[in-house]
Amino acid sequence: MMPDKPADSFVPRFPIDHYKKFQFESYLRELFRCPEAVMRYLCLMCRVHEIPVGNQFTKQNVTNIINQCPELSVFYTADDRYTVRKSKYSGLSSSCCSPIWAAQKLNITGNQQKEKELTEQMQKMNGQKQEKEQEYQLLQSQYKDRETKMNQLRDEKKRLCDKKNEKRTLLQKIGVKEDSIKLLESKAIDIEREEAVAKEKKKDIYAKKFDAMQSLKTVIQKSASLRMEKVRACLQHTNLARESSVLHKELQDKEGSLGKLEEKCAAMLERVEEAKLSAKRLLKEARNLCGIPEDGNLSESLQNMFKVLPNTIEEIDTCIHQLQAKIDCMMAVDKDVIQDFRNREELIAKLQRDAEKLKKQLDDHRSEIMRAKERWIGPLQQLVERINVKFSEFFQIMKCAGEVILKIPENPEDYEKYGICILVKFRDSEQLRELNAFHQSGGERSVSTVLYIMALQELTRCPFRCVDEINQGMDPINERLVFEMVVKTATREHNSQYFLLTPKLLPDLEYNENMTMHFVHNGPYLLNHKEWSLKKFLRLRSHLNNDRSA
Repeated sequence: MMPDKPADSFVPRFPIDHYKKFQFESYLRELFRCPEAVMRYLCLMCRVHEIPVGNQFTKQNVTNIINQCPELSVFYTADDRYTVRKSKYSGLSSSCCSPIWAAQKLNITGNQQKEKELTEQMQKMNGQKQEKEQEYQLLQSQYKDRETKMNQLRDEKKRLCDKKNEKRTLLQKIGVKEDSIKLLESKAIDIEREEAVAKEKKKDIYAKKFDAMQSLKTVIQKSASLRMEKVRACLQHTNLARESSVLHKELQDKEGSLGKLEEKCAAMLERVEEAKLSAKRLLKEARNLCGIPEDGNLSESLQNMFKVLPNTIEEIDTCIHQLQAKIDCMMAVDKDVIQDFRNREELIAKLQRDAEKLKKQLDDHRSEIMRAKERWIGPLQQLVERINVKFSEFFQIMKCAGEVILKIPENPEDYEKYGICILVKFRDSEQLRELNAFHQSGGERSVSTVLYIMALQELTRCPFRCVDEINQGMDPINERLVFEMVVKTATREHNSQYFLLTPKLLPDLEYNENMTMHFVHNGPYLLNHKEWSLKKFLRLRSHLNNDRSA
């Protein structure tokens, strides 16, 4: 497809002066001329505007060019063309060198003599091919005969081996029986001596039985006396329990009376406190009305006025009523205003009591939250510390550093923001950084994730674990270390079964007898499993090895 952009719009990433130190003289596009449409197509498809051309000095510095200029995938020297590719798995660069062909300007010439020689040579080769095919068929028939004979010999060998094994088994059984006979002969029993020994044992048993009967009699007598004492104790316990229930009932009655008295006392104390507060409030109002400071004393005129007033509460109430009657006669008073004032006072007092009650409830809730936090934060920190110990050990094996900490927010009571923070360091020149997509590469994140999972599995128990393609994106060194740690951890006794799924593995990895490798072979061009024969494959393999050694 012809590109729409003009040829001048195809500009290289770097000017040719950027590569002057390797003596690149120009780009390939500048060394030939062609129509505009052809130039646009070559720039789009072949990138001729980004392929530099050098000289003999460039050829001598090919290695430096590959290492220092990774953006160059194709470049030319005086005699060769170099193509550079980078591996997607290992990240290593590989180069391919091909010579530049000499110019051929559409001239084709024939050489009849050479063509005749080639034809004669082809006929000769065909004759040799027929001879070799006949030899191959002869060898094939010989091979089938020898294979038939080999199978017969194998069957004969198997039959002889079975007889040999049967003979060995019979000889072993005969030896066992002979040993049993010898053992029985060596253990002949003297009947008279055994009867004398049995009589002596009977006498001892009868004597011991007599002693045991005497002891049993004594024990039965003691048991009878103890039973009588137990009966007397039960009777005493019954009387004491009856008296205790009576006393307990009386105690409950007394406690009920005491509770009522305490309630009355508390009510009276509340009334006394309210009266004291009311008296203090009234005293304060009286001082304000009279213009007397809190620490000041009454003036002589006021003292004389108070001397005239009555001394008892009843007399003071009577005097107040008289004065109130005089005030009512002097001027009209709006009763609604007074009632509204009193209602507001009661509302203020009620709101104050509610505020104190809510404050107490808030303090109780806070105390309960702190107790729950203390029960929760301690075990959680211990668990995170155990994970951190294993995680740090795995990173030390890889000659790196890593930590797992509990992330506590600025507001410790914001429990939704609590979390696990993973800090890692893969180079000595770096500091510990939080694991995320901005600071670490994909391979480093994969390594950290695998090590974190391995640290967690030390604390949890499950029948099996399955991990899929954990080695993708890792460099070979880290992949080898991680694989060794996974093998060491997963193959320990009393551990969970471990399934590792991967499209590839590094060569020369360490395995052990507790591992099983499953290779999936599937595809339209593979041999059917019903046609596969392991014996035939091994025989063909041994023949190939013999041919190579010959």
